[in-house]
Amino acid sequence: MDGMILYLTQGVTRAKTSNTRILTGAAVASCIVPVSVLLPNSWLVTIPGKFLFSVLIILIAFSFVSIRTAVVQWLTFYFVTFAIGGTLVGVHFFLNNQVQLKQGEIITFSTGFGDPFSWLFVCIGFPASWFFTKWRMEHVQAHRLKTEDLYRVKVDFLGESVVCTGLVDSGNHLIDPISKKIVFLADFHVWNHFFF
Repeated sequence: MDGMILYLTQGVTRAKTSNTRILTGAAVASCIVPVSVLLPNSWLVTIPGKFLFSVLIILIAFSFVSIRTAVVQWLTFYFVTFAIGGTLVGVHFFLNNQVQLKQGEIITFSTGFGDPFSWLFVCIGFPASWFFTKWRMEHVQAHRLKTEDLYRVKVDFLGESVVCTGLVDSGNHLIDPISKKIVFLADFHVWNHFFF
């Protein structure tokens, strides 16, 4: 599960890393479980301890580029964790009824150990929640690309003009070295209008 969260963090932040680093980070992240169970009074289960432990996970899983990049990766790690966990909690409460009304009295059920189906729910729900979160984030990025980087462009050439949709290449920042204007890469059907 920790590995899946780190892979999704890597996908969102586009961090350069390797499978070995992500799996090592996931192995270190999973060490908090036995520490929490065997050493419940350890400083690692305090808020500062969890903070430092999560920073260590990020530094192991991803290459250090700058403090800003590391902070973005750390915040994204928590965002992905809360998004997946929140989805699981929401679906669990939606499907599970722990409060009943019987003969005018409200009865709640809590064993303290979780019900036997909860582990099956986590085993099925976590991957489903992970794929759902990944799918939504990809759609948000695609929607952002469509709305922020696409412009109406008017091309004038040999006394004729055509209006089309242009994509701003924010990654390469291609400019003409002489005129210092943005380079426009047009599809064949745009040039078809001028030459055929």
